[in-house]
Amino acid sequence: MSIFRSGFLAVIRKPIKSTISLFMILCIAVLTTIGISASHTSYQAQLAAQNQIGAFFELMLNQDNYWERMNALIEQGYDLSFVHPPPASPITVYAPPNFQFMSLLLDDIRVLGEVDGISDYNVEALWHEMRAVNFNRVEGLFPRETDIPAVSLRGFRELSLMDFVQDGSITLTNGRWVQADDVNKLVISEELAELNNLAVGDYMIFETLPMVDLSMLAVMQRMGFTELPPMQIRGEVIGIYQNNRNIAFGAMPGIVSRSAENTIFTDLHFTEVGARDNDPFYYRAYFHVANIDEFNAVRARLLSADINWNRYTLIDRNETVEELSPAFAQLREIGQLLLGVTIVSSFLVLSLAFTFFLKGRSHEIGIWLSLGSSKPKIIFQILWENLLLAVVALAICFAIIPLIINGAESFLNNQIVAETSAVDQAEAAGIYIGSVGENAERVQLAVTADTLVMVFVAILALTTIATALAVIPTVRLKPREIFAKLS
Repeated sequence: MSIFRSGFLAVIRKPIKSTISLFMILCIAVLTTIGISASHTSYQAQLAAQNQIGAFFELMLNQDNYWERMNALIEQGYDLSFVHPPPASPITVYAPPNFQFMSLLLDDIRVLGEVDGISDYNVEALWHEMRAVNFNRVEGLFPRETDIPAVSLRGFRELSLMDFVQDGSITLTNGRWVQADDVNKLVISEELAELNNLAVGDYMIFETLPMVDLSMLAVMQRMGFTELPPMQIRGEVIGIYQNNRNIAFGAMPGIVSRSAENTIFTDLHFTEVGARDNDPFYYRAYFHVANIDEFNAVRARLLSADINWNRYTLIDRNETVEELSPAFAQLREIGQLLLGVTIVSSFLVLSLAFTFFLKGRSHEIGIWLSLGSSKPKIIFQILWENLLLAVVALAICFAIIPLIINGAESFLNNQIVAETSAVDQAEAAGIYIGSVGENAERVQLAVTADTLVMVFVAILALTTIATALAVIPTVRLKPREIFAKLS
Protein backbone atom coordinates (compact mmCIF):
# COMPACT_ATOMS: atom_id res chain seq x y z
CA MET A 1 0.00 0.00 0.00
CA SER A 2 1.35 3.43 -0.92
CA ILE A 3 2.16 6.06 1.69
CA PHE A 4 -0.51 8.39 0.30
CA ARG A 5 -3.26 5.79 0.50
CA SER A 6 -2.28 4.60 3.94
CA GLY A 7 -2.08 8.20 5.18
CA PHE A 8 -5.58 8.91 3.90
CA LEU A 9 -6.94 5.76 5.59
CA ALA A 10 -5.18 6.69 8.84
CA VAL A 11 -6.96 10.05 8.89
CA ILE A 12 -10.35 8.37 8.36
CA ARG A 13 -9.63 5.62 10.89
CA LYS A 14 -9.25 8.10 13.77
CA PRO A 15 -11.99 10.69 13.23
CA ILE A 16 -11.81 12.30 16.69
CA LYS A 17 -8.07 12.95 16.52
CA SER A 18 -8.36 14.11 12.93
CA THR A 19 -11.24 16.47 13.75
CA ILE A 20 -9.35 18.05 16.64
CA SER A 21 -6.22 18.50 14.52
CA LEU A 22 -8.30 19.91 11.66
CA PHE A 23 -10.01 22.41 13.97
CA MET A 24 -6.71 23.59 15.47
CA ILE A 25 -5.12 24.14 12.06
CA LEU A 26 -8.27 25.92 10.83
CA CYS A 27 -8.18 28.39 13.74
CA ILE A 28 -4.49 29.02 13.14
CA ALA A 29 -5.11 29.63 9.44
CA VAL A 30 -7.93 32.11 10.12
CA LEU A 31 -5.90 34.09 12.66
CA THR A 32 -2.87 34.11 10.37
CA THR A 33 -4.98 35.40 7.47
CA ILE A 34 -6.41 38.21 9.59
CA GLY A 35 -2.97 39.15 10.93
CA ILE A 36 -1.35 39.34 7.49
CA SER A 37 -4.36 41.23 6.09
CA ALA A 38 -4.29 43.81 8.90
CA SER A 39 -0.60 44.51 8.36
CA HIS A 40 -1.07 44.79 4.61
CA THR A 41 -4.16 46.98 4.96
CA SER A 42 -2.40 49.46 7.24
CA TYR A 43 0.30 49.97 4.64
CA GLN A 44 -2.21 50.41 1.83
CA ALA A 45 -4.31 52.82 3.92
CA GLN A 46 -1.30 54.96 4.73
CA LEU A 47 -0.20 54.98 1.10
CA ALA A 48 -3.71 55.99 -0.02
CA ALA A 49 -3.80 58.79 2.55
CA GLN A 50 -0.41 60.04 1.39
CA ASN A 51 -1.59 60.13 -2.19
CA GLN A 52 -4.83 61.87 -1.22
CA ILE A 53 -3.80 64.51 1.28
CA GLY A 54 -0.05 64.40 1.67
CA ALA A 55 1.35 64.41 -1.83
CA PHE A 56 0.79 68.07 -2.59
CA PHE A 57 1.91 71.56 -1.64
CA GLU A 58 -0.37 74.52 -1.13
CA LEU A 59 0.66 78.04 -2.11
CA MET A 60 -0.89 81.01 -0.30
CA LEU A 61 -0.18 84.70 0.12
CA ASN A 62 2.36 85.66 2.79
CA GLN A 63 0.36 87.85 5.16
CA ASP A 64 3.44 89.56 6.62
CA ASN A 65 4.59 90.58 3.17
CA TYR A 66 1.06 91.71 2.29
CA TRP A 67 0.98 94.14 5.22
CA GLU A 68 4.48 95.35 4.43
CA ARG A 69 3.31 96.29 0.94
CA MET A 70 0.15 97.88 2.33
CA ASN A 71 2.13 100.00 4.78
CA ALA A 72 4.50 101.02 2.02
CA LEU A 73 1.55 102.29 -0.06
CA ILE A 74 0.17 104.23 2.91
CA GLU A 75 3.57 105.83 3.51
CA GLN A 76 3.58 106.90 -0.14
CA GLY A 77 0.39 108.87 0.49
CA TYR A 78 -2.28 106.45 -0.68
CA ASP A 79 -5.41 106.71 1.49
CA LEU A 80 -6.57 103.10 1.48
CA SER A 81 -8.41 103.07 4.78
CA PHE A 82 -12.02 103.40 5.72
CA VAL A 83 -13.96 102.91 8.94
CA HIS A 84 -17.02 100.73 9.01
CA PRO A 85 -20.14 102.47 10.33
CA PRO A 86 -20.84 103.52 12.95
CA PRO A 87 -18.06 106.14 12.67
CA ALA A 88 -17.12 105.62 16.32
CA SER A 89 -16.09 102.04 15.64
CA PRO A 90 -12.43 101.50 16.54
CA ILE A 91 -11.97 98.95 13.74
CA THR A 92 -10.12 100.27 10.70
CA VAL A 93 -10.17 98.21 7.54
CA TYR A 94 -7.67 98.73 4.74
CA ALA A 95 -8.70 98.23 1.13
CA PRO A 96 -5.96 97.22 -1.33
CA PRO A 97 -5.74 99.08 -4.63
CA ASN A 98 -6.77 96.03 -6.69
CA PHE A 99 -7.30 92.31 -6.50
CA GLN A 100 -3.88 91.55 -7.99
CA PHE A 101 -2.30 93.23 -4.95
CA MET A 102 -3.58 90.41 -2.72
CA SER A 103 -3.66 87.64 -5.32
CA LEU A 104 -1.29 84.86 -6.25
CA LEU A 105 0.31 85.71 -9.57
CA LEU A 106 -0.65 83.28 -12.30
CA ASP A 107 2.77 83.55 -13.99
CA ASP A 108 4.47 82.44 -10.77
CA ILE A 109 2.04 79.56 -10.41
CA ARG A 110 2.88 78.38 -13.92
CA VAL A 111 6.60 78.48 -13.13
CA LEU A 112 6.08 76.26 -10.09
CA GLY A 113 3.80 73.95 -12.07
CA GLU A 114 6.69 73.14 -14.42
CA VAL A 115 9.07 72.11 -11.62
CA ASP A 116 10.41 68.58 -12.00
CA GLY A 117 8.43 66.17 -9.83
CA ILE A 118 5.13 68.08 -10.01
CA SER A 119 2.57 65.90 -11.76
CA ASP A 120 -0.12 68.61 -12.06
CA TYR A 121 -1.27 71.81 -10.41
CA ASN A 122 -4.53 73.52 -9.67
CA VAL A 123 -5.59 77.11 -9.03
CA GLU A 124 -8.54 78.22 -6.93
CA ALA A 125 -10.05 81.69 -7.28
CA LEU A 126 -11.75 83.58 -4.50
CA TRP A 127 -15.41 82.69 -4.23
CA HIS A 128 -17.77 85.41 -5.40
CA GLU A 129 -21.50 85.99 -5.55
CA MET A 130 -23.60 86.81 -8.60
CA ARG A 131 -27.27 87.41 -9.07
CA ALA A 132 -29.31 84.65 -10.70
CA VAL A 133 -30.89 85.88 -13.93
CA ASN A 134 -33.95 84.03 -15.26
CA PHE A 135 -33.43 80.98 -13.05
CA ASN A 136 -34.32 80.03 -9.50
CA ARG A 137 -31.87 79.11 -6.80
CA VAL A 138 -32.37 76.50 -4.06
CA GLU A 139 -33.74 78.43 -1.08
CA GLY A 140 -32.70 76.01 1.65
CA LEU A 141 -34.58 75.42 4.91
CA PHE A 142 -35.21 79.05 5.81
CA PRO A 143 -35.90 81.15 2.70
CA ARG A 144 -36.09 84.92 3.15
CA GLU A 145 -37.69 87.31 0.70
CA THR A 146 -35.22 90.06 1.62
CA ASP A 147 -32.22 88.08 0.37
CA ILE A 148 -30.50 88.97 -2.86
CA PRO A 149 -31.15 85.99 -5.19
CA ALA A 150 -27.45 85.23 -5.44
CA VAL A 151 -25.51 82.07 -6.14
CA SER A 152 -21.92 81.26 -5.19
CA LEU A 153 -19.38 80.75 -7.96
CA ARG A 154 -16.05 78.99 -7.42
CA GLY A 155 -13.41 79.12 -10.12
CA PHE A 156 -10.81 76.38 -10.66
CA ARG A 157 -8.19 75.51 -13.22
CA GLU A 158 -8.84 71.76 -12.97
CA LEU A 159 -11.86 70.88 -10.85
CA SER A 160 -11.15 67.14 -11.00
CA LEU A 161 -7.96 67.64 -8.95
CA MET A 162 -9.78 69.01 -5.90
CA ASP A 163 -9.88 66.79 -2.83
CA PHE A 164 -13.66 66.87 -2.51
CA VAL A 165 -13.85 65.45 -6.05
CA GLN A 166 -11.16 62.82 -5.63
CA ASP A 167 -12.57 61.45 -2.38
CA GLY A 168 -16.10 61.21 -3.79
CA SER A 169 -17.69 63.99 -1.72
CA ILE A 170 -19.19 65.17 -5.00
CA THR A 171 -19.59 63.04 -8.11
CA LEU A 172 -20.69 63.71 -11.65
CA THR A 173 -24.11 62.51 -12.68
CA ASN A 174 -23.77 63.90 -16.19
CA GLY A 175 -21.20 65.74 -18.31
CA ARG A 176 -17.63 66.52 -17.23
CA TRP A 177 -15.58 68.65 -14.84
CA VAL A 178 -14.14 72.09 -15.57
CA GLN A 179 -10.74 71.91 -17.30
CA ALA A 180 -7.78 74.25 -17.70
CA ASP A 181 -8.68 75.64 -21.14
CA ASP A 182 -12.39 76.17 -20.47
CA VAL A 183 -13.97 79.61 -20.80
CA ASN A 184 -17.40 80.40 -19.36
CA LYS A 185 -18.15 76.78 -18.46
CA LEU A 186 -20.26 75.70 -15.49
CA VAL A 187 -20.80 72.61 -13.34
CA ILE A 188 -24.03 72.88 -11.34
CA SER A 189 -25.70 70.83 -8.63
CA GLU A 190 -28.30 68.18 -9.38
CA GLU A 191 -30.86 70.08 -7.26
CA LEU A 192 -30.30 73.33 -9.16
CA ALA A 193 -30.58 71.53 -12.48
CA GLU A 194 -33.85 69.83 -11.52
CA LEU A 195 -35.34 73.03 -10.11
CA ASN A 196 -34.72 74.91 -13.38
CA ASN A 197 -35.02 72.00 -15.81
CA LEU A 198 -31.41 72.47 -16.92
CA ALA A 199 -29.27 69.92 -18.72
CA VAL A 200 -25.75 69.69 -20.10
CA GLY A 201 -25.47 72.11 -23.02
CA ASP A 202 -27.91 74.69 -21.60
CA TYR A 203 -26.84 78.23 -20.72
CA MET A 204 -27.20 80.28 -17.53
CA ILE A 205 -26.96 84.06 -17.12
CA PHE A 206 -25.50 85.86 -14.09
CA GLU A 207 -25.33 89.52 -13.12
CA THR A 208 -22.86 91.32 -10.87
CA LEU A 209 -24.11 92.47 -7.50
CA PRO A 210 -24.23 96.18 -6.64
CA MET A 211 -21.68 97.72 -4.27
CA VAL A 212 -23.78 97.95 -1.12
CA ASP A 213 -20.90 98.95 1.15
CA LEU A 214 -20.89 102.75 0.74
CA SER A 215 -17.64 103.19 2.65
CA MET A 216 -15.89 100.76 0.32
CA LEU A 217 -17.34 102.61 -2.65
CA ALA A 218 -15.97 105.87 -1.26
CA VAL A 219 -12.48 104.38 -1.10
CA MET A 220 -12.76 103.23 -4.71
CA GLN A 221 -13.86 106.72 -5.75
CA ARG A 222 -10.84 108.26 -3.99
CA MET A 223 -8.69 105.88 -5.97
CA GLY A 224 -10.30 107.07 -9.19
CA PHE A 225 -12.74 104.20 -9.70
CA THR A 226 -16.49 104.33 -9.72
CA GLU A 227 -18.96 101.55 -9.25
CA LEU A 228 -19.29 99.50 -12.38
CA PRO A 229 -22.73 99.18 -13.92
CA PRO A 230 -24.28 95.73 -13.59
CA MET A 231 -22.54 93.31 -15.91
CA GLN A 232 -23.98 90.09 -17.25
CA ILE A 233 -22.16 86.97 -18.30
CA ARG A 234 -23.46 83.78 -19.83
CA GLY A 235 -22.03 80.33 -19.13
CA GLU A 236 -22.60 76.89 -20.59
CA VAL A 237 -23.49 73.98 -18.33
CA ILE A 238 -20.97 71.20 -19.02
CA GLY A 239 -21.55 69.06 -15.94
CA ILE A 240 -24.03 68.23 -13.20
CA TYR A 241 -22.76 67.07 -9.80
CA GLN A 242 -24.27 65.28 -6.84
CA ASN A 243 -23.31 66.29 -3.29
CA ASN A 244 -22.76 62.96 -1.51
CA ARG A 245 -21.65 64.18 1.91
CA ASN A 246 -23.54 67.45 2.37
CA ILE A 247 -20.36 69.49 1.98
CA ALA A 248 -21.20 73.10 2.86
CA PHE A 249 -19.40 74.74 -0.05
CA GLY A 250 -20.92 78.13 0.71
CA ALA A 251 -19.78 78.36 4.35
CA MET A 252 -17.82 81.62 4.09
CA PRO A 253 -18.42 85.03 5.69
CA GLY A 254 -20.61 87.21 3.51
CA ILE A 255 -21.89 84.37 1.38
CA VAL A 256 -25.60 84.86 0.70
CA SER A 257 -26.27 81.97 -1.65
CA ARG A 258 -28.31 80.31 1.15
CA SER A 259 -27.65 76.65 0.25
CA ALA A 260 -24.65 74.51 -0.71
CA GLU A 261 -26.62 73.36 -3.76
CA ASN A 262 -26.36 76.92 -5.10
CA THR A 263 -22.59 76.52 -5.45
CA ILE A 264 -21.63 76.61 -9.11
CA PHE A 265 -18.15 75.54 -10.16
CA THR A 266 -16.65 77.54 -12.99
CA ASP A 267 -13.44 78.05 -14.89
CA LEU A 268 -10.98 80.77 -13.86
CA HIS A 269 -12.34 83.25 -16.41
CA PHE A 270 -15.38 83.83 -14.24
CA THR A 271 -13.17 85.33 -11.53
CA GLU A 272 -12.82 88.49 -13.64
CA VAL A 273 -16.55 89.10 -13.51
CA GLY A 274 -17.65 91.51 -10.79
CA ALA A 275 -14.27 93.26 -10.68
CA ARG A 276 -12.19 95.24 -13.14
CA ASP A 277 -11.26 93.32 -16.27
CA ASN A 278 -8.05 91.28 -16.10
CA ASP A 279 -7.87 91.64 -12.31
CA PRO A 280 -8.81 88.22 -10.89
CA PHE A 281 -8.15 87.06 -7.35
CA TYR A 282 -6.32 83.70 -7.18
CA TYR A 283 -6.00 82.91 -3.52
CA ARG A 284 -4.78 79.30 -3.50
CA ALA A 285 -2.74 77.01 -5.71
CA TYR A 286 -2.08 73.29 -5.28
CA PHE A 287 0.94 71.41 -6.65
CA HIS A 288 0.63 67.62 -6.73
CA VAL A 289 3.76 65.50 -6.27
CA ALA A 290 4.17 62.61 -8.69
CA ASN A 291 6.11 60.37 -6.28
CA ILE A 292 5.54 60.67 -2.51
CA ASP A 293 9.04 59.31 -1.87
CA GLU A 294 10.49 62.42 -3.55
CA PHE A 295 8.41 64.83 -1.49
CA ASN A 296 11.36 66.56 0.20
CA ALA A 297 13.35 66.78 -3.02
CA VAL A 298 10.40 68.38 -4.83
CA ARG A 299 10.01 70.90 -2.00
CA ALA A 300 13.64 71.94 -2.45
CA ARG A 301 13.11 72.38 -6.20
CA LEU A 302 10.01 74.50 -5.64
CA LEU A 303 11.77 76.79 -3.18
CA SER A 304 14.64 77.27 -5.63
CA ALA A 305 12.29 78.37 -8.43
CA ASP A 306 12.86 81.88 -9.82
CA ILE A 307 9.89 83.70 -8.28
CA ASN A 308 9.51 86.30 -5.52
CA TRP A 309 9.12 83.97 -2.53
CA ASN A 310 8.70 86.94 -0.17
CA ARG A 311 5.17 87.20 -1.53
CA TYR A 312 4.16 83.61 -0.81
CA THR A 313 3.92 80.89 1.80
CA LEU A 314 4.41 77.27 0.75
CA ILE A 315 2.45 74.89 2.96
CA ASP A 316 3.58 71.29 3.26
CA ARG A 317 0.42 69.17 3.45
CA ASN A 318 2.52 66.07 4.14
CA GLU A 319 2.37 67.14 7.80
CA THR A 320 -1.28 66.10 7.84
CA VAL A 321 -0.33 62.52 7.01
CA GLU A 322 2.20 62.60 9.86
CA GLU A 323 -0.65 63.61 12.18
CA LEU A 324 -2.66 60.63 10.97
CA SER A 325 0.24 58.18 11.01
CA PRO A 326 -0.44 56.98 14.62
CA ALA A 327 -3.74 55.52 13.41
CA PHE A 328 -2.04 53.59 10.63
CA ALA A 329 0.86 52.60 12.91
CA GLN A 330 -1.55 51.25 15.51
CA LEU A 331 -3.41 49.24 12.89
CA ARG A 332 -0.12 47.77 11.68
CA GLU A 333 1.02 47.02 15.23
CA ILE A 334 -2.25 45.22 15.93
CA GLY A 335 -1.84 43.13 12.81
CA GLN A 336 1.80 42.31 13.51
CA LEU A 337 1.07 41.51 17.16
CA LEU A 338 -1.80 39.25 16.16
CA LEU A 339 0.38 37.55 13.57
CA GLY A 340 3.30 37.07 15.97
CA VAL A 341 1.16 35.70 18.79
CA THR A 342 -0.61 33.40 16.34
CA ILE A 343 2.61 31.93 14.94
CA VAL A 344 4.29 31.39 18.31
CA SER A 345 1.23 29.99 20.06
CA SER A 346 0.32 27.88 17.05
CA PHE A 347 3.76 26.33 16.93
CA LEU A 348 3.58 25.41 20.61
CA VAL A 349 0.01 24.12 20.45
CA LEU A 350 0.54 22.04 17.33
CA SER A 351 3.80 20.58 18.61
CA LEU A 352 2.24 19.57 21.92
CA ALA A 353 -0.90 18.23 20.25
CA PHE A 354 0.99 16.18 17.69
CA THR A 355 3.30 14.84 20.43
CA PHE A 356 0.30 13.81 22.51
CA PHE A 357 -1.42 12.10 19.59
CA LEU A 358 1.78 10.25 18.63
CA LYS A 359 2.04 8.71 22.06
CA GLY A 360 -1.01 6.66 21.17
CA ARG A 361 0.75 5.49 18.03
CA SER A 362 4.06 4.52 19.62
CA HIS A 363 3.16 0.82 19.39
CA GLU A 364 2.32 1.26 15.70
CA ILE A 365 5.64 3.01 15.04
CA GLY A 366 7.51 0.27 16.90
CA ILE A 367 5.89 -2.39 14.72
CA TRP A 368 6.80 -0.47 11.56
CA LEU A 369 10.41 -0.29 12.67
CA SER A 370 10.41 -4.00 13.58
CA LEU A 371 9.14 -4.88 10.11
CA GLY A 372 12.00 -2.94 8.57
CA SER A 373 10.32 0.29 7.56
CA SER A 374 12.81 3.12 7.19
CA LYS A 375 12.66 6.05 9.58
CA PRO A 376 12.30 8.66 6.76
CA LYS A 377 9.35 6.69 5.40
CA ILE A 378 7.62 6.67 8.80
CA ILE A 379 8.23 10.39 9.25
CA PHE A 380 6.87 11.13 5.78
CA GLN A 381 3.84 8.91 6.45
CA ILE A 382 2.82 10.87 9.54
CA LEU A 383 3.72 14.20 7.90
CA TRP A 384 1.48 13.36 4.95
CA GLU A 385 -1.43 12.68 7.31
CA ASN A 386 -1.03 16.10 8.99
CA LEU A 387 -0.48 17.92 5.69
CA LEU A 388 -3.67 16.37 4.36
CA LEU A 389 -5.56 17.79 7.34
CA ALA A 390 -3.81 21.16 6.83
CA VAL A 391 -4.90 21.35 3.19
CA VAL A 392 -8.52 20.62 4.13
CA ALA A 393 -8.35 23.23 6.91
CA LEU A 394 -6.94 25.81 4.49
CA ALA A 395 -9.72 25.11 2.00
CA ILE A 396 -12.32 25.68 4.73
CA CYS A 397 -10.48 28.80 5.91
CA PHE A 398 -10.43 30.39 2.46
CA ALA A 399 -14.12 29.59 2.04
CA ILE A 400 -15.28 31.16 5.32
CA ILE A 401 -12.79 34.02 5.68
CA PRO A 402 -15.09 36.56 3.93
CA LEU A 403 -17.70 35.90 6.64
CA ILE A 404 -15.20 36.23 9.48
CA ILE A 405 -13.45 39.30 8.11
CA ASN A 406 -16.35 41.64 8.91
CA GLY A 407 -16.04 40.92 12.62
CA ALA A 408 -12.28 41.37 12.46
CA GLU A 409 -12.72 44.74 10.72
CA SER A 410 -15.03 45.95 13.48
CA PHE A 411 -12.51 44.95 16.14
CA LEU A 412 -9.62 46.69 14.40
CA ASN A 413 -11.66 49.79 13.63
CA ASN A 414 -12.65 50.17 17.27
CA GLN A 415 -8.95 50.25 18.15
CA ILE A 416 -8.20 53.24 15.89
CA VAL A 417 -11.32 55.38 16.29
CA ALA A 418 -9.59 57.52 18.91
CA GLU A 419 -6.78 58.28 16.50
CA THR A 420 -9.15 60.03 14.10
CA SER A 421 -9.24 63.04 16.43
CA ALA A 422 -6.21 64.28 14.53
CA VAL A 423 -8.40 64.50 11.45
CA ASP A 424 -11.09 66.47 13.27
CA GLN A 425 -8.48 68.88 14.61
CA ALA A 426 -7.07 69.39 11.15
CA GLU A 427 -10.52 70.17 9.72
CA ALA A 428 -11.21 72.57 12.60
CA ALA A 429 -8.00 74.38 11.69
CA GLY A 430 -9.30 74.90 8.16
CA ILE A 431 -7.50 72.00 6.46
CA TYR A 432 -9.94 70.06 4.30
CA ILE A 433 -8.82 66.45 4.08
CA GLY A 434 -11.94 64.87 2.70
CA SER A 435 -13.25 61.72 4.32
CA VAL A 436 -10.03 60.30 5.74
CA GLY A 437 -11.42 60.45 9.27
CA GLU A 438 -14.58 58.67 8.20
CA ASN A 439 -12.68 56.06 6.25
CA ALA A 440 -10.37 55.45 9.19
CA GLU A 441 -13.43 54.14 11.04
CA ARG A 442 -14.31 51.84 8.15
CA VAL A 443 -11.00 50.15 7.37
CA GLN A 444 -11.44 47.25 4.99
CA LEU A 445 -9.05 44.34 5.41
CA ALA A 446 -7.30 43.43 2.18
CA VAL A 447 -7.46 39.66 1.66
CA THR A 448 -5.57 39.45 -1.61
CA ALA A 449 -4.23 36.52 -3.58
CA ASP A 450 -0.76 37.25 -2.16
CA THR A 451 -2.20 37.02 1.35
CA LEU A 452 -3.73 33.63 0.64
CA VAL A 453 -0.45 32.33 -0.80
CA MET A 454 1.45 33.53 2.27
CA VAL A 455 -1.07 31.84 4.58
CA PHE A 456 -0.90 28.60 2.56
CA VAL A 457 2.89 28.47 2.73
CA ALA A 458 2.99 29.47 6.41
CA ILE A 459 0.50 26.82 7.53
CA LEU A 460 2.20 24.03 5.58
CA ALA A 461 5.59 25.07 6.96
CA LEU A 462 4.25 25.27 10.51
CA THR A 463 2.61 21.86 10.20
CA THR A 464 5.80 20.33 8.80
CA ILE A 465 8.00 21.68 11.60
CA ALA A 466 5.56 20.75 14.36
CA THR A 467 5.17 17.24 12.97
CA ALA A 468 8.93 16.74 12.68
CA LEU A 469 9.52 17.87 16.28
CA ALA A 470 6.77 15.54 17.50
CA VAL A 471 7.70 12.37 15.62
CA ILE A 472 11.51 12.45 15.52
CA PRO A 473 12.02 11.79 19.27
CA THR A 474 10.02 8.56 18.91
CA VAL A 475 11.31 7.40 15.53
CA ARG A 476 14.97 7.77 16.57
CA LEU A 477 14.45 5.04 19.21
CA LYS A 478 14.94 1.36 18.54
CA PRO A 479 11.83 -0.88 18.55
CA ARG A 480 12.95 -2.53 21.79
CA GLU A 481 13.23 0.89 23.48
CA ILE A 482 9.78 1.92 22.25
CA PHE A 483 8.12 -1.28 23.58
CA ALA A 484 10.00 -0.92 26.87
CA LYS A 485 8.53 2.52 27.39
CA LEU A 486 5.05 1.30 26.61
CA SER A 487 5.36 -1.51 29.16
